[in-house]
Amino acid sequence: MKVRISIDGCYLQLLLDPSDPSVPWERALRSALAGGVDLVQLRAKEVSTAGRIDFARAVAEITEPRGVPLLMNDDVDAAVALGETVVGVHLGQGDLPVGSARARLGPTAWIGLSTHSQAELVAGQESSATHFGLGACFVTTTKRDHRVLARAELAAAAASATRPLFAIGGITPDNVASLVAQGIRRVAVSSALLLAADPEAAASSIRRALRVSK
Repeated sequence: MKVRISIDGCYLQLLLDPSDPSVPWERALRSALAGGVDLVQLRAKEVSTAGRIDFARAVAEITEPRGVPLLMNDDVDAAVALGETVVGVHLGQGDLPVGSARARLGPTAWIGLSTHSQAELVAGQESSATHFGLGACFVTTTKRDHRVLARAELAAAAASATRPLFAIGGITPDNVASLVAQGIRRVAVSSALLLAADPEAAASSIRRALRVSK
């Protein structure tokens, strides 16, 4: 994929899951991209590696002309098979270690790592991860097993981050400003865009709150 930006230039990440047939993901994706989504993470957890590969290629037909990078959630095998279609992977705390993923994907791959506390973030920064997720920031139906971070811990984590940090978990256009007040500059969202009546307007609103232009 010919990507025109680095991870440092990404601020609004869309977590795209095709598992809900009631969500017209292609239309929502096009609209969200128009509103300023600049990174897409593919979270096709309910399908096989082959299905994830097919999904990534379908998404890339929409994102590649815009130069918007794609990340594969969890599945390093799919990322390897996709080659330049994706820029890398995003890993959870229980997934393949960052070092092992780095060995398979190479030195230039983007590798994100989920963290759920300041301690996990600090430990993660000892790895070769290029960026991090941090949450949950609000109550969310996507990740039912993660606690909501206290505002003080969120602020401390944001202050200690030495690489791009994306807040995640229940973020909407209505509450994102409260994260900016804690030092957050980047967010990852799903339903706030995919289920929005107007994903373009919702994405634009979030970017305005983050104080970054398209």
